[in-house]
Amino acid sequence: MVFELGDRGWELREERSSFFTPSQPAQQISMFSTPMFSLPQEVVDQALALGGNDKNSRYRIVAHFKKDFPAEENRAFLIREYKTGGRGFMLDGKQYAVWWNAEGIRIAQGTTARTQDATLIPYEQAAARIRELLILGRYMSNDELGFVDQIERREIANRICDAYRDGMPDARPLWDRGTYPDESGQIAGMLIEPTSRDMLIARLEDDIDRANSAPSDRRRWHNLDRLKADVQALRRPTIEFTGDFPIPAMPDAFITQDEIDAFLTRGGSYSGSKERTYRYFTEPHTQDERAAFLKEAYGIGGSSHALSGADDSWADYDSPKRRCEAELEASRPARGRADRPRLVPDGCRDGSLYAESSGRADCH
Repeated sequence: MVFELGDRGWELREERSSFFTPSQPAQQISMFSTPMFSLPQEVVDQALALGGNDKNSRYRIVAHFKKDFPAEENRAFLIREYKTGGRGFMLDGKQYAVWWNAEGIRIAQGTTARTQDATLIPYEQAAARIRELLILGRYMSNDELGFVDQIERREIANRICDAYRDGMPDARPLWDRGTYPDESGQIAGMLIEPTSRDMLIARLEDDIDRANSAPSDRRRWHNLDRLKADVQALRRPTIEFTGDFPIPAMPDAFITQDEIDAFLTRGGSYSGSKERTYRYFTEPHTQDERAAFLKEAYGIGGSSHALSGADDSWADYDSPKRRCEAELEASRPARGRADRPRLVPDGCRDGSLYAESSGRADCH
């Protein structure tokens, strides 16, 4: 289903085509040409172009939209990709907070987007606008677009390797057993050519079906059905996007009040600390007593994925205060800058997965 401007405003209609070609109009037309949002268009576009909180989120989003899925599948993908979380960014000297959950993406000026005044963008509309930005060449630069396919193969190869090691340990894969980087590199190489890719997909489908049909007490750490669907999607015809439109540098980031609140509501470092904290704060205590209680509840230590699960953030607990910090650009490559990912050719072995940090560009 897509939105169409009718006599009664924006209405849903059935899609007329499964795949986009340059001679066809975009499946999901813009709902942003009407005054539906209180924020400037530039702010909405910037919030969408930042992607989710996980590493390589923007690359996964582009890889998905290249396959030209129907609108409902785009919506479901964005819900999976964004999960629940948020971020903050600066634009024209102003702070903007973004918070997303199953309802959609909320954006507001200031340090919080979890207010009634925030602009809510449902995922249907977010998907429509992301597609438009990609077609217009305004979502990602050409340099970054050149890494999309390889990053997708690398991530899928890692997931396949994990599935066989943890979820299907008795299955016999098509590649040679070895170290994790060795196996993942082989799988990524097999995903390049259609013939080897189809052989790998067929074997994976059979192994997952057998794993799902066989009773097991082993805990499943991986969603095998989701993996199978994502690997099968590699067979879909793709759209080749370009990034010819001048794209500004990644904006400065800041930690929003929403992220801080979400972190604090998780509780301290010890089991049951959230419940203990709630009980303590509902009792009559002074501010100094509460501070002393929190110091004990958190102890000395820290955690990763501190800000809404973002894998480039961490928290440190020390005395006499707690500190929450985030290396916000560590895994969000800035557009138009030289610090983009450095990957080795797919199929490389012997530690090829670690070449991003070393900058190595060939197999040895």
